[in-house]
Amino acid sequence: MTSVLTDTAVNQALLEYETFQELTEIAAELGCPPIEMSTASQSMMAAITHSSFGKPRRIFDTAYGKPDCGLPLPGGHGQNFEILAGIYRNMYEQGIRYVWLGNVDNLGFTVDPVSLAVFALSGTDAAFEASYRTPMDVKGGILVSDRQGKITCADIGPAITIEKVHEFETEGKHILFNCGIGLFDLKKLIEHLDFIPYELPLRITDQDKDAGLYAQMEQITWEIIGLIPKPFFFAVEKSKRFVASKMLMENIITSLPPDNHNASEMGKISGQMHKGLNDLLKTEYLLNLQNKRWVPDA
Repeated sequence: MTSVLTDTAVNQALLEYETFQELTEIAAELGCPPIEMSTASQSMMAAITHSSFGKPRRIFDTAYGKPDCGLPLPGGHGQNFEILAGIYRNMYEQGIRYVWLGNVDNLGFTVDPVSLAVFALSGTDAAFEASYRTPMDVKGGILVSDRQGKITCADIGPAITIEKVHEFETEGKHILFNCGIGLFDLKKLIEHLDFIPYELPLRITDQDKDAGLYAQMEQITWEIIGLIPKPFFFAVEKSKRFVASKMLMENIITSLPPDNHNASEMGKISGQMHKGLNDLLKTEYLLNLQNKRWVPDA
């Protein structure tokens, strides 16, 4: 899914990928196109005023200190169920029966035939992957349940504060972190596409960035867990299935672990994530480390 700001660049990149030598060689052996991707553009939403300005909220119109200047923002990846609805239906018409949803900035988001087989045999609507939360996980979602025991995903920031998360952990509770990988029965997903956009919560989050103090409205993909009667979960190792590359500090911690991994809890996690990254690059991406650079197999 793209936006009006990224659509042109993404589609240009997809055209360039079609001529990549590595892809064309593999495609020739397999008898398939070098690349076969579909996308759709997400509309932008206006930022609204920060909570400190009170209610009722209104359109934020002083972006970057300029009067009568709004700030267009994407409405969150939860809008994929509306924006990509046509693509999901086309995939089903092509004979595809199961689809994965995941974040492009997660290097651990790869095809896993074992989990696909288990999920297909389970007969459930959707499956999600979770691991224990670590101190690195200050963004993303955690699994929570309501008073009736219904499980859903609460994003840290938009739906639950990091202080509340720390409070639970101080009480000795183990928190399951959502790895941002969902596996769906495509037929069952399509049956609900017309309703999901109206059932997913709209989260409002205060922001303090270069444009000023404002609030962003967004829908979050993983809150669909709360809409599924009996969601299926896979317990996974974070270092294998969630190697995020979103924030600068995540990249540094994962790529440059300390020499002594036992020096601190974060140092130990850094060592685990670094090993996970190396294993992924070798086994999933088929790269070799040569002269401190990861390069494709010859």
